[in-house]
Amino acid sequence: MLYELANTSKAAYLFEGWEETLIYSCLQRVMGKIIITDLESPKSAMAYVGCFAFYAGEPDRELVINKPEGFVIMVPQNKAWEACFEEFE
Repeated sequence: MLYELANTSKAAYLFEGWEETLIYSCLQRVMGKIIITDLESPKSAMAYVGCFAFYAGEPDRELVINKPEGFVIMVPQNKAWEACFEEFE
């Protein structure tokens, strides 16, 4: 199940070192949202703003399968996320 994270500080560590203004906008709740699958201890997250979805942490098939509707530019944090994306092309 997917959840929109209200307290984005719970998932901020997943995006550490990723210098991307759109991610910061989501983490600061200026625009966009952070989506996770585990409310208590997020291990993976998607920062979604506009038509961009940034995937971070441990690859999670549920986040990929349930990407937002319509045209989405899916941005992987690493090669493991890329491989997860390719499974569902």
